[in-house]
Amino acid sequence: MEHVLSVRPRPLRLPLGRHKKCVALHTDTYLKLRAFAQQHELSWSGAIHELLRTNPAIGLPSLLQARKAAATQTFGTDS
Repeated sequence: MEHVLSVRPRPLRLPLGRHKKCVALHTDTYLKLRAFAQQHELSWSGAIHELLRTNPAIGLPSLLQARKAAATQTFGTDS
């Protein structure tokens, strides 16, 4: 006889967009991440995303540089 649970387990976090992750950080990592996010005016998610993308093991282009380049082009063409 198969036993079926009537209650689904509660997720750690509600989904944000299509993805959800819950991480624990050491204090030194937390402080560096917070400083990076503030320096570049990013959300926590944006800072983590940027740092993961630009990690040499992943090798994706920087979205932060693309955003800055787009802003420069926009301001440069308003003559």
